[in-house]
This record gives sequence, C-alpha cells and structure tokens, in this order.
Amino acid sequence: RNPFTGEAYVPMDECLARCVVDFGGRPHLTWRGLDALAFKRLTTREKDQDAACAFRFGLAREFFQGFANAARCGLHLERLYGTEPHHVVEALFKAFARAIDAACQRDARLGRRLPTTKGRW
Repeated sequence: RNPFTGEAYVPMDECLARCVVDFGGRPHLTWRGLDALAFKRLTTREKDQDAACAFRFGLAREFFQGFANAARCGLHLERLYGTEPHHVVEALFKAFARAIDAACQRDARLGRRLPTTKGRW
C-alpha cells in the first residue's frame, strides 16, 4: 500500500460508488459515471417526496473539486451503477470519507521514516 493513498467502495441500496484518493501534492478530480445524473430532471413528485432529491450533483462536484484543489490531492470518484440521486450522493460521500480515513492511517512498517520514495518532502 502506498502511503497517503486510500480507496473505498460503498453500496447504498441499488447503487455502488468508489473513491480513490492520493495525497501526492497534485490536485486533480476525476468524476466518472456521474454526469448523466447531474442533468436528470426531477419530477414534482420526486421534489415533494424527499428534500434530498433537490440536492444537485453540480454542488457535489464543486465540493469535491474544491477539496481536491485545497488538499492538493488526486481524487477519483465513480458511480459504478445506480440511478437514485440521493443514494448515489450518499454513497459518494461515504466512500470519500472511508478513502480519506484509509489514506491517513499510519503505516507501522515505516517507523519514523518519511513516507516518500525520495526521503524528503
């Protein structure tokens, strides 16, 4: 496992999302399989049924792009399958949190050495 790299898959009812993060100092966002849902028109029934349905994917993408830029990390988010916007957004955020947690864990094998192949920052 590479230091400062994490990945996670999260199922949420009918959908499955994946997040891979690399805190390597180069900001980048890959947003795969999500654009079709970003432009989905919500019916009046969907809007009335659940306020979370009104959350637009554009806002999620802006959040993740801002995070990648500020944290200077490579962030890869992907909807493997699923069509319910609420479930997809929830699965993305949960996968994101789990991937960051995995990337920030200490590796006991490194001891006090820097987690880099170059030996310096």
